[in-house]
Amino acid sequence: MNTERQPTPKPTTPDHKPRSPKQFRVPKEAQVLDALGKMPGAVAMGILTTAQANALRGVYHEILAALQRRGGQQEQKVATHQILDAIRQNPALLSLLEPFLTDEQFELARKMRTEADHGDA
Repeated sequence: MNTERQPTPKPTTPDHKPRSPKQFRVPKEAQVLDALGKMPGAVAMGILTTAQANALRGVYHEILAALQRRGGQQEQKVATHQILDAIRQNPALLSLLEPFLTDEQFELARKMRTEADHGDA
C-alpha cells in the first residue's frame, strides 16, 4: 500500500489563469541592479561560488548594456488604455503581449477579458 501523498494540483480555469513563472519577461534596470547588489551576500553565505557570481555578473552586464542601448527609462511606453483597447478588439493578444506587460497591466487586461467573457454568456 502506497502511503505517499501526491500533491494536489491547483485548479486553473480560463477565467483565473495564473501568470506563468517560466514566461520570459524583459527585466527592468532596477531589477538587474537589485540582483547585482545581492550577489556579494550570496557569495559570502556560500549560496554562489565566485565563479558563478562572475558568470551572472557578466550576464547582468550584458542585460544592462542592452537596456541602455534601447534607451533605458527614456523608452516610449504604450499607454495602458491603448493596450486594453487592443486586447478588447482581439483577446488573443493578451497571451502574445504578456511578456511585455507590467503586472498591473496584465491584471487589468485579464479582469477585462473575464468580465467580457461573463457578459457574453
